[in-house]
Amino acid sequence: MLIVADSEDESKVVSVLLEKMYANIKISLIPESYILDFDEWQPEIVILAFKKIESTIRFCMLLKQLSKTLHDHNRHKIISLCQYQDIDLAYKLCRANKLYDYVPFWPMAHDNNRLLMSVINSLKLVSMEINQNEQVVNFDGILNNKESKDVEKLPLVMLVDDEKFQHKIVGHYLNEINCKIESVYSALDTISKLKECMPKLILMDVVMPDISGIDLIYKIKDTFGDFKIPIVMVTGNSDADVVQQSIEAGAAGFLVKPFSKKTFEDKVLNYLQ
Repeated sequence: MLIVADSEDESKVVSVLLEKMYANIKISLIPESYILDFDEWQPEIVILAFKKIESTIRFCMLLKQLSKTLHDHNRHKIISLCQYQDIDLAYKLCRANKLYDYVPFWPMAHDNNRLLMSVINSLKLVSMEINQNEQVVNFDGILNNKESKDVEKLPLVMLVDDEKFQHKIVGHYLNEINCKIESVYSALDTISKLKECMPKLILMDVVMPDISGIDLIYKIKDTFGDFKIPIVMVTGNSDADVVQQSIEAGAAGFLVKPFSKKTFEDKVLNYLQ
């Protein structure tokens, strides 16, 4: 999720509100870097925290003109925060498909839940679009037997993460680089899954409700002994202590959320080679 603003104070107001539900939030404050930040992070949700509707319009124009990833990354949803006197114009921008939604927010937020609900609905829509795209890809593969994949021979990547939405995103990315996903939603289920199948790579969330990813690495090594499969920690926390503890446990590398499609693919392919 990316918050775009021209004031640090305004960005903090929004980030503090969203951090109650979401951990992976990036903030872009420098106008010259707005589009560069969008291209680098490729967020699913963009929150425009401008007080002036003119700044919202300018961002949308620059995004269309300058973004290098907009064509490939076209499932993002833009939510604009606006003043009450700009509601009519914000509505027209939504009708013109420049925005996904708008939230009357300035000069002060009277209904914080309105923004949270808009974000929730946006994420649901992104998830639905990814599922629909996967269905189209699968259907095309059935129709075109010459290009169909031999699923049994595809590299298997195990994702250990308690967030279902994360599995949908990762599954979509893996499909595009001809890999299969083995989804595990609980750290405690990982050992039994590894006894059933051995993946080429394990992507593991650091923070999970039962035990941490770091503790799970030790548990895997205790169970399987000389464990050679690389384990990449997926985390929204790049704190030095977390990095050090993960390395000591035996992690092969890190993937910091939110990650771009290219960063994810490059990282995975590097470990599979």
